[in-house]
Amino acid sequence: MEIIEEGQEILVVTEKGYGKRTPESEYRLQSRGGVGLKTIHITEKNGPLCAVKTVDGTEDIMLITINGILIRMDVNDISVIGRSTQGVRLIRLGEDEFVATVARVKKDEQEDSLDEDEENESIETSENIQELETEKQDNEQ
Repeated sequence: MEIIEEGQEILVVTEKGYGKRTPESEYRLQSRGGVGLKTIHITEKNGPLCAVKTVDGTEDIMLITINGILIRMDVNDISVIGRSTQGVRLIRLGEDEFVATVARVKKDEQEDSLDEDEENESIETSENIQELETEKQDNEQ
């Protein structure tokens, strides 16, 4: 069980790979005898509910299918929409495949710095190519 704090969002994911984020402010507090609140519109298209997580936008999630396929995505890439909606497609699944579970993971800061390093390397590579072409032209003359 998770306790939601003010400002957090509720992430819901269905077995057929649909999901959404909804602000906690859209859920009213239930008293004794409350019959609950609808959090997602379940249809044949999106399938039954698979996971409910609290998120604050600083983490990634991993979708794990029954066939062992893992997809890691930034929570901020998932649309924030109302409670009684179907959600958006998070993962494209085969006919006999469905989402088994969802895991919340910390963002990998090292991964971000690796992306920056790769960008710098590609810039250096293009500069090196230009230098080699210039040298080749000078040698031909």
